[in-house]
Amino acid sequence: MTESTDDIRPSRTDIEGRSEIARFLGTGVWPADRDALVATAAENDATDRVLSQLGSLPEGRTFTNVQDVAVELGLAEPEPEGAGSD
Repeated sequence: MTESTDDIRPSRTDIEGRSEIARFLGTGVWPADRDALVATAAENDATDRVLSQLGSLPEGRTFTNVQDVAVELGLAEPEPEGAGSD
């Protein structure tokens, strides 16, 4: 019996965490590295939890959107290669 990846869904906590991060980052920050994300979130009065999560991101990596951040934090599964491209 094989297990379908369609059965793997993010938890409500993961979705809420991702939404909270997105709310404090907005859309104008991308692309951005860890320091820019933390600075933007701090400017937007992010919670200590969000600032801590963003601060735990790896240094030197550029993130292109909140999905990238969520995947790195374990709040989302990576999109399959080729997904979303035309």
